[in-house]
Amino acid sequence: MKKGILLFLAILIAFIINELFVKYIIQYPTWGVKDKIMGIRSSQNGIQNEFLPYSKYWNVEGGNKVFQRNNLGFWGIDVDTNINMNTIILLGSSFIEAQQVPPESSAVSIFFAKIKKNDRNYQVINLGYSGHDPYDSYLRLLYYEKYYHPSKILLVLNSNNIEWLNRHDYPFNFEESDNFGKKQSEIKIKSMKFLRNHLSSFNLIANFILNSNENVKNAESGQTNTNQDTSHVQKLIKLFDCLTAFKKKYLNNFVCVSVDSDLISNRLIDKWCTDNKVNFVHKENISLPKNLLHGSGHFNQTGNTLLGNYLYDTFVKFY
Repeated sequence: MKKGILLFLAILIAFIINELFVKYIIQYPTWGVKDKIMGIRSSQNGIQNEFLPYSKYWNVEGGNKVFQRNNLGFWGIDVDTNINMNTIILLGSSFIEAQQVPPESSAVSIFFAKIKKNDRNYQVINLGYSGHDPYDSYLRLLYYEKYYHPSKILLVLNSNNIEWLNRHDYPFNFEESDNFGKKQSEIKIKSMKFLRNHLSSFNLIANFILNSNENVKNAESGQTNTNQDTSHVQKLIKLFDCLTAFKKKYLNNFVCVSVDSDLISNRLIDKWCTDNKVNFVHKENISLPKNLLHGSGHFNQTGNTLLGNYLYDTFVKFY
């Protein structure tokens, strides 16, 4: 009995020391997840994290640095919550999310700063999210538009998304599912959220395990069904379906912006958008190796600056 108590105390003390080391020496943050929302994404079981305002996150690619989300729990600078403001929504993948650079240096923040300088009646919200293709982005906007009432929407493509769009059941359903917007409330989920939101060491271990598994799943899902179509145009049909849905719902308040370096894809998308009266622009020279972290990763600060300026120029062009 005495040995058991001593063993328990030894484990407890070791855990406390480990937690203090991770939290205060390494300064690894806690999770910062407010809720896990169902049905607002088709891939990854439809579940998406909703983050707490000013929650922090650790980024490896950006140099093992800790950054902070804004007052809404999104990426970038703070947003004015005045209900009378016109809201511009930015959609896209991790290239728009931009966790790898300081929030004020992201493309969306640079775009936002230029907008504020010229028209204080606009606010910009970054709804970019890692691993999101245009279909996931549509569902994500379908959820958040109820809270932020967008007046303009910009969808940014950093690739043609052919592989990612093949992850979803087709034809796409652009309506709300039965569990759309509901919060996960299982005891297991609540317990996990509590531990990761309060213990940095637990969040570090969980992130390592879960991110490793997710990378494997993303790689596998991205490689499926890529040979089903016989031409470049046919492979873009799923993307065109998504653009059609955006156009139908948001009319001329929607713009698609491509920074994909694939000139052939951009020309085909451009022709389709012209024929179907969808606002579209493309610029291939932003996604050059010199503008990417380590030459092949996400945008570095130069790449983000170029994209931010291009987003502003695009907004001025159409609006």
